[in-house]
Amino acid sequence: SPFYPLLPNYQKPIPNMGIMDDKKKLAAAACLGVALILGIAAAASPTITTFESGPLTANGGIFQIETCVSDTCESVDQECNDADKLGAADCTSGRDAKCKSGKAFIILGILSSAAATGLVVSGAGPPIAGAAAGGFASFSYMIIFALYASVMNASAEDCGLADSEISYGAAFFLTVIAFLLSAEIGRASCRERV
Repeated sequence: SPFYPLLPNYQKPIPNMGIMDDKKKLAAAACLGVALILGIAAAASPTITTFESGPLTANGGIFQIETCVSDTCESVDQECNDADKLGAADCTSGRDAKCKSGKAFIILGILSSAAATGLVVSGAGPPIAGAAAGGFASFSYMIIFALYASVMNASAEDCGLADSEISYGAAFFLTVIAFLLSAEIGRASCRERV
């Protein structure tokens, strides 16, 4: 109405421009978005573990196993069923359980990262919701790399890979970086609320 400027103490309302006006929210959304992309890349890449010997390359991932001899590669699904094979060691069922848990937690990490990014960008829900979703994403990514680190560091009699030539691959480090990004945003968001 044209009479508002005539009132004393009238202050013209400042339009809310969303996330672009809040640099902390913008940084949080960017970090959570990068964590989301890294989580998706870690799930899609068959490089949690790698092995190279001459022309043979074998990569194990969360959802796929890829074997390459020279220039010919073959991919198969990671079924997490080594315990069902004839002559499998007793501890193989434990490794299969870790494999299945890795699948579950990468999906939870990706969904939590997507939810946290959406909550931060939209501002929907209580202010702690984005931090909580980011914290759960961080927890999920931590579980994934901890599961694979436990397999890599266990001895052969415990169905581990410590005695082998297999090493960590790129997807393993993607989960570590996704964990760090999600954890920092969750920590910073909670710290700001106190």
